[in-house]
Amino acid sequence: MSTKIRADIHCIETLHRKKLKPLCIELISRTMKRYPNVQNVDFTNCPRVENDELISVSDAYKDTLRSINVSKSKLFTHVCLSSLAELDLSNATELTDLAAANIDDAEIWRNCLWLGVI
Repeated sequence: MSTKIRADIHCIETLHRKKLKPLCIELISRTMKRYPNVQNVDFTNCPRVENDELISVSDAYKDTLRSINVSKSKLFTHVCLSSLAELDLSNATELTDLAAANIDDAEIWRNCLWLGVI
């Protein structure tokens, strides 16, 4: 395969990728630069997602982002919740009252998936 064809395929893939499911959080900043049109980010393979990463993802994809799955992470707090569009909070057993209040204030609670949250 020629270099030109590979470059074209890479360009097409970069522009059309809508979903990300990173294997480790350490590579997310490089991934965000490569894929500018992501709509869904699934962090189920990254159980140690913190506020800074969620805020940077939300900022990087503010025009395109529709949902973030943080169902296996327990390290984020209420600080980042107001900047997110749609959340999958299944298994988010560490969610505090303050976090729930922030979700309500941000009016994103209608888009949250509360599967398994008590």
